[in-house]
Amino acid sequence: PDQASVLRLVGMNLKEIDDDWRAGRNYFQHESMQMLQDLKSVPEKEKTSFLVNVMTDLSLEAQSNLHH
Repeated sequence: PDQASVLRLVGMNLKEIDDDWRAGRNYFQHESMQMLQDLKSVPEKEKTSFLVNVMTDLSLEAQSNLHH
């Protein structure tokens, strides 16, 4: 594909995600997104394991929501 077709594809995907959010079809719950805010209070040496746990939880949640 050329650059214009890639831009159209990406743009349409972003538009679809925006439409989903506006319609209330969120891929993540507010509580899940709060976990990312909590990262600010995690000590530096624990951030990697914290992020691994958060990303695992978010990935499982997103997969579950896509199948409903």
